[in-house]
Amino acid sequence: MSAKKRQQTMAKFMREQAVKERRMLKRQRKEEAAAAARIAKAGGLTAPEAGEATEPVEAHADRS
Repeated sequence: MSAKKRQQTMAKFMREQAVKERRMLKRQRKEEAAAAARIAKAGGLTAPEAGEATEPVEAHADRS
């Protein structure tokens, strides 16, 4: 088996970096959700359902 040293293309490198970043962000979101669930459980609250906003919603003033 011959060992060829081929240079990796920038496109492949960028694709791999994008995949690593997506995986890191997904792992971070899962860890944050798990932490929120642990905090909610410790406080006797229920964890937010999947798809619900976890950030507070600001009230809008009426423009009457």
